[in-house]
Amino acid sequence: MLFVGHVVGSAPPSLFSWLAALVLIAGFAGMMVIRNRRVRQVSLALAIAGFAAKVADIVIRSERPKAPDLIIRLVSPPSRTGRPLVVRVCGYTPGGAPESPTGSGRHLLIRLNGMQIAEVRQSTIVLPVEPGKRTLSVEITSPVHQEYQPAILIRRTLRVHGARRFGNPPSCGRHV
Repeated sequence: MLFVGHVVGSAPPSLFSWLAALVLIAGFAGMMVIRNRRVRQVSLALAIAGFAAKVADIVIRSERPKAPDLIIRLVSPPSRTGRPLVVRVCGYTPGGAPESPTGSGRHLLIRLNGMQIAEVRQSTIVLPVEPGKRTLSVEITSPVHQEYQPAILIRRTLRVHGARRFGNPPSCGRHV
């Protein structure tokens, strides 16, 4: 049985990605099926060209996009908090004007103790957590779920204690 796989990089495949895969597969298939020596040599050249194109495609698509002009601030939770955990991230332009951190298709990636627990297109989320010491990491990612270069990331160590009355998290306001 012949198994054909397609390696997908961080960004979605483009037309070039699919053409490179097609050339690679066609060249490989020609080498395996056709008996004519001259055609097999051409198939080998196609397979090598397709392989080189796939490597270039994977390298190009795995490059992280340039970070947008966005400053983020974690306004909730504070370092000592109760449960549930209310995470609110505010975004600002370099001039201090409010801008949605998840605007333009961006995502908010949330990790607790290094494990991803959510990736959403909103700036506020309520998470159930157990009491104890936790490391919260919030990161803004591109519309195709890639990290920016440089990363737009905030980490905070939290002490989560028992249940608390649920209230509204602080508002974003203007960035100073």
